[in-house]
Amino acid sequence: MTNTVKYAPASGVEPVVLKRQLGLWSCIAMTVGPIIGSGIFISPKGILQNAGGSVGWALVMWVACGVSATLGALSLAELGTMFRKSGGTFVYILTAYNQFVAFTQVYCFIMIVRPASNAIVSIIMAEYLLAPVFPDCESKIPESAIKLLAIFALSKYILHYLYQPSINHFILLILFFPIC
Repeated sequence: MTNTVKYAPASGVEPVVLKRQLGLWSCIAMTVGPIIGSGIFISPKGILQNAGGSVGWALVMWVACGVSATLGALSLAELGTMFRKSGGTFVYILTAYNQFVAFTQVYCFIMIVRPASNAIVSIIMAEYLLAPVFPDCESKIPESAIKLLAIFALSKYILHYLYQPSINHFILLILFFPIC
């Protein structure tokens, strides 16, 4: 198997070739970064409250969710090795079901899931960046400040995504946001 994906051209036209530029560490960063960047910092308080204040039950829930996420990741990794086409879950759903179901999944992901998760990550990042700036606000950072910083971060993310010079620069941006 080669490192490029080729599509059949019309007669007399050169084939279109996609260069594979993402390596193992870039893929890991794209997968783990948003999880660590948002979920691990925002959820401990809620998990502890819903576990009745019991640290033991909270740890059990964390382990159960970690096992569930690991099994999901391993399932997608196995599907990725079985289907050597680009397209991710679209290809898997297309193969298992039909075009309508695959298109609906991709449409919902692009129009609802991905923008919502990016907005949540931006809000969480803004809260953590503003916490040292407003140390006197014991439990409440001004909502307008959080929204402004989240909108700024999200707009930078979107602009960089739209006008990216290369995938490598975009990977650096993805690595930066979870660190914040």
